[in-house]
Amino acid sequence: MERTIREVINKFRWDARFQGEACVHFVDRYERETTLTVCRIADITRVTSHYFTCRSGTELKYIPLHRVVKITYEGREVWVSKRWVEFFERAA
Repeated sequence: MERTIREVINKFRWDARFQGEACVHFVDRYERETTLTVCRIADITRVTSHYFTCRSGTELKYIPLHRVVKITYEGREVWVSKRWVEFFERAA
């Protein structure tokens, strides 16, 4: 059974067995620029069924879950969005 983005993020947030560096890589759109941005799971303050919030300095970013490209743990991919993989392959 494949886990949802929300389940994977919460697993790394709350399961004490995962003490290493976990990150969410997502598509960030700012003023017509599209970039791949990284948020450390330690900086995530809230996860809902539609978005998560990431602390960035003194501000909070609201990131829709459909923009998540992958989740890594200690540099290894543990969850990858098939939708975004296909998008990036077509764009290459």
